Amino acid sequence: MNSFIDKLLQLAAWIRRQLLEVGYRSADDPKRFQSFPMAVCVLAALLIWLSLSLDETYTIDLNLDTRVVNLHLDSVLVRFPSESIKATVTGTGMALFGLRYDRPLVDLEASRGTSATPVIFDIPQDVTVIQLIPDRVELHKDVRISKRVQIRLMATIEPRPRHDFFSEFIQVPDSVTISGAKSIVDEISSWPTAATSHTDVHDTLDVVVPLADTLSGLVTLDQSEIRVLSKAYQYTEAARVLTVQVTDLPTTQPPVELDPGSVEVTYRVALEHYDEVLAAGDFYATVPYAVIRNDTTGRVVPRIHLPMELLARQTDVFPRMLAYFIYLGTE
Repeated sequence: MNSFIDKLLQLAAWIRRQLLEVGYRSADDPKRFQSFPMAVCVLAALLIWLSLSLDETYTIDLNLDTRVVNLHLDSVLVRFPSESIKATVTGTGMALFGLRYDRPLVDLEASRGTSATPVIFDIPQDVTVIQLIPDRVELHKDVRISKRVQIRLMATIEPRPRHDFFSEFIQVPDSVTISGAKSIVDEISSWPTAATSHTDVHDTLDVVVPLADTLSGLVTLDQSEIRVLSKAYQYTEAARVLTVQVTDLPTTQPPVELDPGSVEVTYRVALEHYDEVLAAGDFYATVPYAVIRNDTTGRVVPRIHLPMELLARQTDVFPRMLAYFIYLGTE
């Protein structure tokens, strides 16, 4: 308060100097001499009212930010405590004025084991705490562990019309090390990326995708993003009729006949591989004999094998299911 009074005295001295200066100039500017004292009186009255107000006692509510301190490196929080504490305090206007704009942090002591930690913070001597809500905070802790999990791509990546990727996206890296409370980390089998979007891809794809923060900082990651790589090719559609082979027939068993014995496979193929796929010998259809033995419906689904080294993707097969007959033979 003394510093405030000193400032008032300095202001009074400045006003006196201004009045003397205006007095010397009054002959040249009489209107200025008449209006200046009025403004000085208003300012002086305002300062006197302010000084008296700041010397009175008030009660106010403050929301104080919290922080966790002295948490051991082998421990981690299972969930975060309240981010603020409501404090009701009383004190002079001058003391509360500074406290309102320079609020102390509430330190939550994490070295107290499992017991609730009291709410403690530094306040000026002439300020009294009346109430704290809450007055104690329980910190839920657990052992910290780490493990490696697969990254789950949640980004939407779409090629330009009449283009296709023909293969799975390459993720670099494809896994991430997560660290956090054992009770949380044990339940995590994969970690998602952020839900970003990349459309109209018509050539090489090389984008950076951030990892999602689904647990709001309770689990930390050893990286924040991945690269996603691929390439989109312009394609055309084609079809081939394939004879369906029954595989893995035991020699002692009678033969099996499929009805029909062939299927028409419709597929997308990159323009540059059109002729190769059309003539590829490793483009075929099969039904394993074990599938027929275990079937109870009388119909089976053929398996389509596309050329591994060529850019083709199956879109449809007709018919989708085949009937079969097993010859028992005659004695």
